[in-house]
Amino acid sequence: MKKLKLVSPTIEDKNDWLKYIDEFHETNPDSHPLDFKIGDDYGAWLKKKSDESQGINLEEGRVPSTVYFLKEEGKDKILGHVSIRHSIDNKFLAEVGGHIGYGTRPDERGKGYANYALKLALLECKKLGIENAMITCKTNNIASAKCIQKNGGNLRDEITFNNEKFSRYDFDIKEEKMKVDTNLFKELKERGLLYQCTDEKALKTMLESGKPIALYEGTDPTADSLHIGHCVPYVILRRFQRAGHKVYLLMGGATACIGDPSGKSEMRKLLTKEQIQSNIDKIKDTLSVFLDFDGENKAEIVNNYDWFKDLTYIDFMREIGQHFNVNEMLSSEIYDNRLKEGGLTFFEMGYMPMQAYDFVHLNKEKGCSLEWGGADQWGNIVAGVKLARKLSFADGKERNMVGATNPLLLTPEGKKMGKTEKGAIWIDKDKISAYDFYQGIYQTPDACVEMMFALFTDEPMDKVRTMIKEDIVKAKKTLCYEITKFVRGEEDAIKARDMSENLFTQGGDDAPTFELSREELANGKPICDLLFETKLAPSKSEARRLIQGGAISVKGEKVDDFTLTIKETDFENGALLLKKGKKNFIKVVLK
Repeated sequence: MKKLKLVSPTIEDKNDWLKYIDEFHETNPDSHPLDFKIGDDYGAWLKKKSDESQGINLEEGRVPSTVYFLKEEGKDKILGHVSIRHSIDNKFLAEVGGHIGYGTRPDERGKGYANYALKLALLECKKLGIENAMITCKTNNIASAKCIQKNGGNLRDEITFNNEKFSRYDFDIKEEKMKVDTNLFKELKERGLLYQCTDEKALKTMLESGKPIALYEGTDPTADSLHIGHCVPYVILRRFQRAGHKVYLLMGGATACIGDPSGKSEMRKLLTKEQIQSNIDKIKDTLSVFLDFDGENKAEIVNNYDWFKDLTYIDFMREIGQHFNVNEMLSSEIYDNRLKEGGLTFFEMGYMPMQAYDFVHLNKEKGCSLEWGGADQWGNIVAGVKLARKLSFADGKERNMVGATNPLLLTPEGKKMGKTEKGAIWIDKDKISAYDFYQGIYQTPDACVEMMFALFTDEPMDKVRTMIKEDIVKAKKTLCYEITKFVRGEEDAIKARDMSENLFTQGGDDAPTFELSREELANGKPICDLLFETKLAPSKSEARRLIQGGAISVKGEKVDDFTLTIKETDFENGALLLKKGKKNFIKVVLK
């Protein structure tokens, strides 16, 4: 998600925007809701549009309008507009345009700007002193309704204007951001998202108290991107943030210099400090898919390098190291694989005390009373809670800290999910196509579908279980669409769904393409080589095995001869469709 901001329009901005809308409207008269031309008064048009769309007849001059443009920070391109209209006593918001697409560039839709613009507009209303707001959308516009409800809108009524139905939603802006959802603990339990906890009773009390807590989750930035398996804790932290709690994300700039030995059979590759910082910068953008980094209750990123860089080895060992028992540390499953391989280093032994200290530091500096993580981090999380207890006993200071984990997303074979035989299911759009992302989710093992629904959607679990029981294929298609929409936007979700349906029913008009030169076909192309080059097979030997197993089709016909050579005469209209199993297609195109 790009970082956006609202700016007061200049004359140049207004003229550029009007010119863009005018040109677009002339070439696409039915696909854009704005109908004003260059020369019309912008403010007057907005007032007219607002009054008409909401069926409100307000006296001339009694509805001041504050207009903003939506821009990406550091860029000049205008993405849309937000119009805040209110009565003179600052008690009533007549319109927030832009959050439902009005005034938003068509080529920028489906990217989450709707929700983002509405959040910014509501914050702007607070600054203007507006306490109560009302926003309208077409009743049949489900996406807009969800956006409004997600941001705290409560349905007031429905009205009819020009034979169309509109739903009107009320906002209590003053209290909208201050409420804490006391049902979060129940939600986590019902959805199976709470796996282990150092004190479940204390956690239940904290989350049902009606008071916001601060919590954090730690990530070592050992790569420059995240795949779907990495993001399990983040979708849970998203629930905490929506419930009104303060979320911190700890980037392990210091701990990444060592590398977490949890579950590893060999020492992690050491990264330079420059590589680690570069990874942190890139991961920040990915995390904005799951968490809100703007607004009143924004998530914040902290880096443990900031508090470890000035802490000397002697001071750390005297103040923290003395509280760790080596026998207890070695009994932890964190070091289990490394011990079996006989290669645990003293260097790696320092990881647990460092992560434990993170919790103590964030409790002191940020008030974090909960550390959350995946089940593979249980040993490190427990170490932090134990360290807090020992420090409290030593210095007499009270530290109420709880650790909790979510279950890992594992295949029936016990492997972590997030990768398929075609590669990782990346979150970043520039690393994977919408189609491959969608198909990667579709390859979720049947046994894992329920947990994926629990994590990445808000569907009631009773409904999910019924859906799975009645038709697992339909359930998986629903899952693919919902997760793709959540991560990549509705436009990509629709595109990937339609492409998939086209491939399965019509023979591959929308299949991903692979270009092949005629020169490469001069002497024919071995089928195993082609499967490897198109990445339908990870190796030529695997391609041979797939053919022998009857998993490969060319032009709709199964191939049983792994010595087959593809020639230019096999292509129809310059294209050849390869298929692996029922889910993977590649259209080879001659160039």
